[in-house]
Amino acid sequence: MKINWGLGIATVYVAFALAIIFLVIVASRQKNDLVTENYYQQAVSYQDKIAAESNLMNAAEVSVQYIPETGKMVISAGKQLKGANGSMVFYRPDDARKDFTIALMLDDEGQQELQVSSLKHGYWKLNISLQKQLKQYYCEKKIYQP
Repeated sequence: MKINWGLGIATVYVAFALAIIFLVIVASRQKNDLVTENYYQQAVSYQDKIAAESNLMNAAEVSVQYIPETGKMVISAGKQLKGANGSMVFYRPDDARKDFTIALMLDDEGQQELQVSSLKHGYWKLNISLQKQLKQYYCEKKIYQP
């Protein structure tokens, strides 16, 4: 069977058009979550965040130990930050609906143990904000839940 040039060219154009339509449909179904709801406010206060990170680097090293099998997380900030209060924001870059916040209150040893068995599979960014005697401390840690 012999195919003429006109039919071959028309077939290529139709296949290309169908591929473009398919890509437009797939792209329009993607979620486009913002990093945060108040993105511009956070951009304005970015210098405060840098100062809080510097405060933490000068005061203590924050370590996060996560045990996926038991769902336990131990946050250690050293004795310099004992009694500090703050919050931990579990940020999921691919789905804003899974983000959540946990209150953080370090004990006399500068530690807190948490049960975070609700972490879903994937990559998480942990933003830790602490305050002690009107001084702000901040750090970010990355967690991968297998």
